[in-house]
Amino acid sequence: MNLFRHLPLKLVCSLTPILISAFALKAHEPSYINHPSELKVKASLNLRNSSVADEESAWLMPGINLGNEALPPSKGANIDDIQILGRLNLDDNYYLGSKLGFHQHGNAGELSLENFWLGKYLRFDSGILRINAGKMSSNVTDLANYHPSQDLYSSTPLLAQTFFGGHHRDVGLNVSWFASPIIFGESPEQSIGFAKIEIGLEAWNGSKWPYDSGNGNHEGNWSLFTKYHGELYSLKTDFGVWYSTGTAKNRGDNRYESDHHNTDTIAAPNALFSGEIRLFGGFAELSRTIKETDNHVLSWHSHLEWIQMQQDGDLVNTNQSAQMTQTLDGYSLQLGLNLQQGQHHGAELHKLFVKHEMLVVDNNFTDATSTFLAEHNLVNEGFEPSRTSLVYLWQWRPNFTVRVETFIDNTQLQPNADATTNLASTGNDSKTRTEQIWSLGLLWQHNLL
Repeated sequence: MNLFRHLPLKLVCSLTPILISAFALKAHEPSYINHPSELKVKASLNLRNSSVADEESAWLMPGINLGNEALPPSKGANIDDIQILGRLNLDDNYYLGSKLGFHQHGNAGELSLENFWLGKYLRFDSGILRINAGKMSSNVTDLANYHPSQDLYSSTPLLAQTFFGGHHRDVGLNVSWFASPIIFGESPEQSIGFAKIEIGLEAWNGSKWPYDSGNGNHEGNWSLFTKYHGELYSLKTDFGVWYSTGTAKNRGDNRYESDHHNTDTIAAPNALFSGEIRLFGGFAELSRTIKETDNHVLSWHSHLEWIQMQQDGDLVNTNQSAQMTQTLDGYSLQLGLNLQQGQHHGAELHKLFVKHEMLVVDNNFTDATSTFLAEHNLVNEGFEPSRTSLVYLWQWRPNFTVRVETFIDNTQLQPNADATTNLASTGNDSKTRTEQIWSLGLLWQHNLL
C-alpha cells in the first residue's frame, strides 16, 4: 500500500516545518556516499513560444503507451519545477531525507510531499552498505529522477517520459554496496566518500509507471544495478547497467485526469494493460579537460544511454481486447562543452550541449481488430519518434543561471496521416509532424541552511 498517496493537505502542511528543519539534500543522491546536513531550494522558470501538443488534444506517440506525468512542456510562462530538499544527519550513521516539490502542467500545479525516507550507513573494512527506506526515486539511472531545476534541460527527456512517466518516485527499499570507498575526514559524521564500484538492489511498491495498476492493488517491482566511477586513459568515466521487472494490472493512461494536475477535459486513448514488464538499461559518460589555465577551465562531455522495455500481456477496453507483445528501445546521445571563467565563488560557468533521442518500437498483437488498434493509438509501422535538443546555460552568479533552449520534436504524426501505412517504406518525413520549440528560462538555487 502506498502510504503517501492519500496524505491530506492538512497533514502535509503540518509536516512542512519539520521537513524544512530537516536540512535536506537531493532526493536522488549521486555517487557520493554521504553528505552533510543541508537545506536547499531550487527553482526553474521558463517562457516558451509554443508546445508540442495542442491545448485541447493529448500528446500521443504512435504505438507507444504513456502515463503518470509524461506531458510535454507548456506554452507561455511556466514554473517548471520548485524543490525544497532536506537532509538531517542523525546519530549512529542514520539520516533523514525529504523533498517538497511543485510542478506546473498547463494552468495547473500543486505542492506535494514527493520524497521522505530514512537512511542508514553500515561501515565495513571492505566497503560501505547504505540502506534507504521510504518514498524515493530509483537510483538505476539519473533519468528516473529528472528535474528542470537541477538538470541541463527544461524539457523532460524523451526517454524519461516514455520509460519513467516523467520521473519516478515510489515507496520502497534501496540497498547499495560501495566497494573500497575513499573516505575524507576524520570522523564518520563529517566524512564524504566516493567509491569506484556501486552495486544496488531496489524493491518498490509498484505504484508508478510503468508498473502502476489501475485498481490500486499494486503487484510490486524490483531493480538491480551496478555502476563504475573512475578514470580510464585520463578520461573521467561513469558506466552503469541495470535491470528492472514487475507486473501491471489494469494500467491506463491517467495523465489527463483531474488528480494529475489537469483542469481541462482532454480525451486520451485508454486501453488498460495487464501483464509482465521488464526493463534493461545501460549508460556511459565520458569527460575530459581540454585546457586549463589560472582563470579558465575548458572540458568536453559525452553521454550515451540505452533503455529497452519488454511488455507481454493483455489490452482491454469496455468491449474489446487484444494480446500484446512489445519491445520498445530508447537511445540518447549527448555532447557538450563546459567553460569555467574565474575561480571559486566568483567564477562564471558556460555550458553548451546538444542531445538526440530516438524511440524504436516493435508491437505484435493477437486477436486484435484494426479498429481497436487504431482507436487506442496502438499502430506503429516503422515510425520512429525522435527529439533533438540544444541548450546554452550561463551561470553568471553562484545562485542564478540563464538557460536558452530549443528542441525539434518529431514524436507525432500529421493530423491526417494514417498510422496503419508502412512508414518504413513510404518514408517518415512526409508523415511526421515537426515542431520546433524555443524557451528562455532562469534557474535559481539557494542554501537555506
